[in-house]
Amino acid sequence: MSAAGRSLPEVLLLGATGRTGRLVLAELLARGLPVRAIGPRNGRLAWVVVRPDTLRTGEFSSYALHESLVNNLARPGDTDRASVAHFMAELVTAAETWRAWAGKLPVIVNAPPQRGSSSSPST
Repeated sequence: MSAAGRSLPEVLLLGATGRTGRLVLAELLARGLPVRAIGPRNGRLAWVVVRPDTLRTGEFSSYALHESLVNNLARPGDTDRASVAHFMAELVTAAETWRAWAGKLPVIVNAPPQRGSSSSPST
């Protein structure tokens, strides 16, 4: 797996596709910067890099957080912008959430629909 959790064939495919490849390269570079240059636990700077899968406009929905990518190019997962905003707000307002994800790069995706469940976020 590459630095961003993509397999080598996926990185090569994206790299060969022009603009999309540049976006993947930017993702790889961005992912490496906080981890290598700053470090996960730095006394001067605390950080979390929130990584949505396939970002789309939509209403808030339940979401799941993962330490690494959970989907691939053939089956991308959707992430609603409202859910990303909710999680980012939770990061800055809930100390427990911040402590859980500080110095990490969580991937956020919409949770699969469950029968009879509410639409509250799952973190």
